[in-house]
Amino acid sequence: MPEGRYLAALLSAAEAQEWSRTLELLEEYWPRLVHVRQAELLGILELIPESVLDERPRWIRARDFVRSRSTTAPPDDDDLPGLPALTSRIVELRRAGRAAEALPLLAQCRSLENATSQVEAAGERSERLYQWARALEDLGETSDALDLYEAAALATESAPSAGRMRSLAGGAAALLAALHGERARAQRSLDEFCGGEEEPLGGGASAALARALLRFDVLDREGARRLVAGIDPTTVRHRWAHYFHVRAIVEWEQRSRVLEAELDTQLKSRPLSTLSVIDNGSVRITRYLLHAADTRPRRAVDALGSSTSMSTILDHFITALRAFVHTREGRTADARHLLARLRTARLAPRAELLALVVGPDRSPDDLERIAALAAEHGLYWLLTALPEHDRSTVSALLTQHEPLIAPQSPLEPTPALSPPLLTPREQDVAQRAALGESTADIASALHVSPNTVKTQLRSVYRKLGVSTRDELFAALH
Repeated sequence: MPEGRYLAALLSAAEAQEWSRTLELLEEYWPRLVHVRQAELLGILELIPESVLDERPRWIRARDFVRSRSTTAPPDDDDLPGLPALTSRIVELRRAGRAAEALPLLAQCRSLENATSQVEAAGERSERLYQWARALEDLGETSDALDLYEAAALATESAPSAGRMRSLAGGAAALLAALHGERARAQRSLDEFCGGEEEPLGGGASAALARALLRFDVLDREGARRLVAGIDPTTVRHRWAHYFHVRAIVEWEQRSRVLEAELDTQLKSRPLSTLSVIDNGSVRITRYLLHAADTRPRRAVDALGSSTSMSTILDHFITALRAFVHTREGRTADARHLLARLRTARLAPRAELLALVVGPDRSPDDLERIAALAAEHGLYWLLTALPEHDRSTVSALLTQHEPLIAPQSPLEPTPALSPPLLTPREQDVAQRAALGESTADIASALHVSPNTVKTQLRSVYRKLGVSTRDELFAALH
């Protein structure tokens, strides 16, 4: 029968772990097999690792469909689940947006792994560790996820045909390490696991985003932009939120409106309420940066949300950005209160440096710590947000350190993290308008023409992202 030849070709590709070829053959042979050879087809689908299916969601649905039609008896509920069964359940919960429910299963998996010496085929352990890391990352547990991604990449050394998982896990490890600001760790993953030409099924996108962030950190802006521009958006897949986050950082000066439109399109099928913890935080910071770059400060602040959580690294970034807004608005007590909370947390290098940079003032010890962090991790971009006198001091202190990597351009000021303030005249006009004074009254008090007042009010409305005097009052108070 011709179906036998189709199945033989599929099985050969799957057993050789040639997953791209397997999916190509499934695409071609599916209509011929799905109604007549379901049991054999399910056996082949079950061989495909979950990490491959993550990048091809339609085949998850296809496998589930064939499972639902299968006559195979379900497993005995009295059997204690092993690592494969527990990991499969973790994957199901993550894909359903219920990763938090997987935490007890993850703890059970780790206990089971430590207590038993289960025999695993080559590659099974790296796949399992990668899936655990995916669930933890979705919850914002990026430190634990980073450890597991690295372990998954290392576990591929004894597995045949391991280039896909090495790239996938290594790229993920590099991206999270770069997000943390751990430059040496990120570079090590890039060098050890992502150096080959073949970067299939999303591993290349993660690695490229990590490289772009590392370039931008050392003020190689053009190099970072070239790397981001070279990413094929169709390969980003589950990294879409990180993709927009990194793009907002490296392209905010040039393409804020374009990026905002692209993000809105992406979110049409992804309501905020359905996003994972990590994706939600990335979207909030992305929106903040885009609104700030477009001089819409009120919308920028609103994008950060009202949550007071301090659980994840993105929570730390958001708290620091709120403190920066308070500092810019002259609300130094509020800024210090937020930063005091932040400094009690265990912070990654990037979050610690951001917290030191955005406050209303810095002690000599703070400035020394800023210089040390920047030199150790190559985190120079954040220094551009310092006031001029502190920036000069830190620049001098940097000469006393042996930096991991030198900045590629001078530490010039940038408004990337926060929108510009109103001018003194705009502040005066805005305060009077918010309190109900008419245009004529404001013009008379300030000895300018009514048309000048109208022009300044339009500028105020645009910068604050408001359209009425009631909204103006709320924005200023």
